[in-house]
Amino acid sequence: MLCNEEDEAFEHLFFGCRVSQGVWQKAQNKCAIYRGNYGWGRLGIRWRANSFGFQLRGLVLAVTVYELWQARNDRLFQAKQVSPLGIMQTLTHTVQYVVNYL
Repeated sequence: MLCNEEDEAFEHLFFGCRVSQGVWQKAQNKCAIYRGNYGWGRLGIRWRANSFGFQLRGLVLAVTVYELWQARNDRLFQAKQVSPLGIMQTLTHTVQYVVNYL
């Protein structure tokens, strides 16, 4: 639904479509996250630890998934166009807000 290039499926929405890939790439670059070619099932395993850096990466993971889902819903129900940059801007503001108020 984000890219309108394939039927919506879980793996495609979060990892396969060009929009979500663009968002993941930008998030990886900003936070030094290496997602590799893992699918949903193994995604969180690499980010479990007690240090602030790992907690921040976990926050970015959660916010990224939420923002991709929100962008999908905006496109589906409100016919809004979405871009990786727009999603990333919202994601960045959300993460900054959470970190500032921890």
